Amino acid sequence: PFEASGRQSWIVAFALGGGEVYHDKPVTVGDVFLTQASNRFTANMNITIYDIPANVTDRDAIVTPENRLQTVKYHSSCSENLYLKDRFGAVQLVSFENQQQGLVSCFASTQIFFDLSFPINVNPGTDVILETLFLSTNDESQDLSDQVRDQVLTSTSPPIEASGVLELDLTVRQTYVLITTLTGRTDEGNRCFGFDRFEFIAGNRLPAIFETLQPTMTPTESLFPTPDPLTTACALEAEITCTVIRTGRDCQGLQSPENNRCLIDDTQATLFSMSYSPLLTCGNQNNTMTGLQCDSDVIPKPDDAYIEAGNGDTLYFSGTVMEGEIFDINIPEGVDEIDIEIFDQEGGTRIQRLRQFSTRCRAQDGLRLLDTFGSLQLLGFVAGDISSFIKEVFELTYIVRNPISLEATLTSAPRSITAANAQPPRELVLNPVSLFRDDEFRVRERFTINLLESEGRSITSALFSTATSTISGIQCRDRAILTISIA
Repeated sequence: PFEASGRQSWIVAFALGGGEVYHDKPVTVGDVFLTQASNRFTANMNITIYDIPANVTDRDAIVTPENRLQTVKYHSSCSENLYLKDRFGAVQLVSFENQQQGLVSCFASTQIFFDLSFPINVNPGTDVILETLFLSTNDESQDLSDQVRDQVLTSTSPPIEASGVLELDLTVRQTYVLITTLTGRTDEGNRCFGFDRFEFIAGNRLPAIFETLQPTMTPTESLFPTPDPLTTACALEAEITCTVIRTGRDCQGLQSPENNRCLIDDTQATLFSMSYSPLLTCGNQNNTMTGLQCDSDVIPKPDDAYIEAGNGDTLYFSGTVMEGEIFDINIPEGVDEIDIEIFDQEGGTRIQRLRQFSTRCRAQDGLRLLDTFGSLQLLGFVAGDISSFIKEVFELTYIVRNPISLEATLTSAPRSITAANAQPPRELVLNPVSLFRDDEFRVRERFTINLLESEGRSITSALFSTATSTISGIQCRDRAILTISIA
């Protein structure tokens, strides 16, 4: 039976009737293996595939009749033409070599070169120490960090060169997307990020005469009939969606805040978006709010705190908040001020209290984005028809579905994100996943974006999925790319 990608079988290829052995080694599903004759192949060849039982490594204990999965006997003489992509049972011809033609192969290895230059938004007198370099392609991610780690870029130094290798299948016309992510730090400790996206089309579908029909993966000695090869297809649909957590809307139309202060006569804020930082105190807060009282300050504070915000006996927010986490306080109309208390845990000791926190949008109320009030920072507000937010939490959902009736095994789905705070590539499929018709594989990730710092920039997320037909072993791929622009 066909095994999932990553499983090994033992393959023996030899001259039919006994004689020279052309291959006698274990092979991983999906890998290329070489059959080689000392001079030339005999007219007929036998290829037998054996299952490798668990914890068995001895060749003679593996190559036995009871472990046999498939035997293929075929005419290997050029009196009957062989074509690239011909299939013989579970084996497919992807390259050959002879005296007249030399080496003919489906594949070509292409080297990708990078020039890493000094960032234009960094002070020319600053040194940039490189840390990581990742290259993501259609179906794999390459860590090239060893080529650049600890190398130094200056405004006067030449670009640093790096390279990666991309394997092209020239028999399939497809678009290759290369996403490069570079990280570093300045000698002052500030983080630097760089990314690049390059896309090109390569390959051409072989003429129809070059392709043979897909045979069964069942052993050739099986009494069962061969399934119709035209029904053993494989298909995937990849998709990426993005949702803003606060609004529940998609991420299109994001823009940096137009108003950083709440200055609207006779208007009250009905929502505050805030974050908690244990390093902020009553003593180092930065705001101009008249009448605000900050007391009961305990130092140091825990990374997680329990926060209550309300007026009198009515709470508008209560819950545990982690350091840096964004939370919203919804305030009804007619409430001019609120009190906020911070505890080390629910029902625990109070570690800070903010009293007479104004909700009015007047100059003396000092509601300005990024101002700090005790251990809290104001990141957004809603007042009347005005909503202004510095940061938003958004959720990316990566979806791979099987749109056809035949089962497929999803083996790989790496994702890449390019942005100012670029994330390293991540493989989403930890173990092979079986997908029947309309089944979906989903993974969600949440990120926080600073809309002010990201103004005029874009975030690009790419998903590359690979699966194999459970019946035939045919491989299929699909990709999805989502770009989010911040106005």
